[in-house]
Amino acid sequence: MTHDGTKKATTPFTIMVDTREQLPYSFTNIEAGGKRLIVPTESGTLHTGDYSIKEFDNCVAIERKSVNDFYGSITDERARLEAEFERMEAMVFSAIVVEGRLESVLDPFLHGRKVTPQAVRATIGAWSVRYRTRWFFLTSRNQGELMTFELLKQFYRHATERR
Repeated sequence: MTHDGTKKATTPFTIMVDTREQLPYSFTNIEAGGKRLIVPTESGTLHTGDYSIKEFDNCVAIERKSVNDFYGSITDERARLEAEFERMEAMVFSAIVVEGRLESVLDPFLHGRKVTPQAVRATIGAWSVRYRTRWFFLTSRNQGELMTFELLKQFYRHATERR
């Protein structure tokens, strides 16, 4: 138990965090079923994405983007993100978690960018179809962390049930 009486449980999987991730999620405030979860993490070089699961890093990848990083990825660094998508195609599951609501992302002038909302939608649509990528637009960094955890947890559950 924690000092405040909350029960603890440890997840049966370890989240891998890419060493190049500049502001990595800590996964320290995750709760489920009234329990505070202890989520083991390890830092390592991931071939694809920013987050994965130890021993499943060739099957699952989550790429995290702040809104500014998202705009850089669809403009100046477009080729780098497309190469990432091509690697993600080999995965069983991959997703992009953007720390910003879609409404905000579609207003590039809020972010000092000269990209039209139509161009942003077209890019997301084209990449979603071409690379079978799932996109999650969340309201905050905290919500991005919670969704990243949930996606990895569900992948682990599904993958281990099939074994």
